[in-house]
Amino acid sequence: MYREKSGSKILIVIMFVIVAAAISGAAVYYYTIGKTEVDKKKLAEELDNVKKENEQLKAENEQLKAAGTEQSTETKTYTNKKDGYTFEYPANWFVTEDTEGTIVTNFKYPAEPGGGLQENQTKVVINLKNNPQKMTPKTWAANTIGEQTTVIKKEELKVGEKDAYKMNTKGEMGNMTTIYVAKSSTKMLEIINYGNDSGLTKIIESLKFI
Repeated sequence: MYREKSGSKILIVIMFVIVAAAISGAAVYYYTIGKTEVDKKKLAEELDNVKKENEQLKAENEQLKAAGTEQSTETKTYTNKKDGYTFEYPANWFVTEDTEGTIVTNFKYPAEPGGGLQENQTKVVINLKNNPQKMTPKTWAANTIGEQTTVIKKEELKVGEKDAYKMNTKGEMGNMTTIYVAKSSTKMLEIINYGNDSGLTKIIESLKFI
């Protein structure tokens, strides 16, 4: 009788060990295989979100490209009270003020670092500079042109009822259109167009001094 009870106890212990081993095995599976599957699922969801964000960025980029290549018939007005001038520009363009000057672009500025202008992109930089020597726009242009720059075309004209000089050049920065406007005898407005100059006409025709 005693032996039977002892055998039952041994059987119970063996059963307990088997159950404990099964539970331990399940726990190990969860923390190794099961947990890995959870991590994989989470990673897959994150990758899916990244892909969606990338597609959205591509769509926004295409919209910005369209804004650059298709010039809006509507216009906005920019006024620089400090330097005393105003002009109109296409409504789907951008105006930025920084240390480089007043910048007008047909793409969101600044662009990604390290890259130049893309095809059909325009960047216009406007600065009012001191002219203590009282140079004419033509003389000013002759004194600022670089040695490695080739003049393609040049002409005298009027901008905002002021004397001006226009040059189309080719150099290290590519093709450029530069216009110098004598705001006064001692102040010269310098307008430099990099890249496509399709939007420059609207700016020049509407330019006024205040």
